[in-house]
Amino acid sequence: MTVLERRVKYILLFVAFTVLGTALAVQFRTAQGLTKRSSVSYQMEALQQQLDAEKQDGAALEEQIAQNEKKSQKYLQTMVAVRDFDLEKEWEQARVKAGLTDVSGAGVILTVNDATVVINKQLSLSLVHDIDLVKILNELRKAGAEALSINGERIMAVTAEVCMGPTIRINGRRYLAPFEIKAIGDVNTLYDSISVSSIVKNMKTSNITFSMQKQPNIIIRAYNAPAKKAVAVTGGTKE
Repeated sequence: MTVLERRVKYILLFVAFTVLGTALAVQFRTAQGLTKRSSVSYQMEALQQQLDAEKQDGAALEEQIAQNEKKSQKYLQTMVAVRDFDLEKEWEQARVKAGLTDVSGAGVILTVNDATVVINKQLSLSLVHDIDLVKILNELRKAGAEALSINGERIMAVTAEVCMGPTIRINGRRYLAPFEIKAIGDVNTLYDSISVSSIVKNMKTSNITFSMQKQPNIIIRAYNAPAKKAVAVTGGTKE
């Protein structure tokens, strides 16, 4: 082989290797681009799936919020209805029983006073004692009295009538006879209950003055004495 032929052979081999190298380089870059594009596409698909999932969760939360709003409106309406027809009525009744509000209505008014004539020189039997008032109040309560007062003092479960010599202390204040007792409730029931009770008979026996009247409209004021002066209802005994 001549020198010329060798050179031609080397040139051909160089060209062949150059073309092969270029082809391999192009193929590598193409494959790398495809890999990158595949990775980006996968990432975009994953992000799209995550976005779709977030949208679904958001829609579910919106639906739950709407349902909760409907429930809250229903509860509020129920509470308003209950307040108007039940709770408000019960609250007002509780305030009346506690003596915290003025009360008006039909009822009876009783007047009790010491005897004008002492029988057999027994002065104690001729005076009105706390136990007499307690018995009258208890009888009125049994007859369904809704509100009670003595000489304008509202009688409550914590009110005490304490006998102190010629006076009786009610809600921390002292009063002399006569005693005016007001009771609101069913007029006929209250009147009949007191009329047939042994309380009236015993007072008449002691010559204690007693009278009772039916009234179409009585006003009993709310309790206004200091709470610290109010104690449990107690009754004494005649000497």
